[in-house]
Amino acid sequence: MIQLLITPVLKPIENVSDEEEAEDEEDGHSSQHEDGEGEEEDDEEDEDEDEKPGEYFAVEMTIEPDKKVEGRVWEPGEFILASEQIKSLGDLEEKEVGSVEEVLVWNGSEFGPDEEAKYPGAQRLKVTFAVKPGTTKAWLHYYSESLASLDLPRWQVSIKT
Repeated sequence: MIQLLITPVLKPIENVSDEEEAEDEEDGHSSQHEDGEGEEEDDEEDEDEDEKPGEYFAVEMTIEPDKKVEGRVWEPGEFILASEQIKSLGDLEEKEVGSVEEVLVWNGSEFGPDEEAKYPGAQRLKVTFAVKPGTTKAWLHYYSESLASLDLPRWQVSIKT
């Protein structure tokens, strides 16, 4: 059984490292125009943003792979939320209600960045999912394997000032 702590959250802020910015500039993708104004995201990226769900939930959980798959690795970034349990990957496209937005891994004292990406055994995680607005129930899947049922609270984020 997976223990879950589900919390409504704001969309995680994307951290763009100095190294990634330098690579973009080398590739000719500067974020500044000649007139000094910031560059607008291109149409394709805008379309992707429009398609992304607007509610976000952080889910703290410990995943313990089945002993039958010992020695294999798994990736927390491959989790998917579906409206019901699915039996095949073909069903996923029409049943998907959420996807991974951010993965944080427990390092023994706090949650930090998911640097390894693949894990051979049990792992404590804090995964933020982008979820279709109004979703109240979802199934956590790793590909076609159903891991847990999630009862999502009403999405309301209080901002502390």
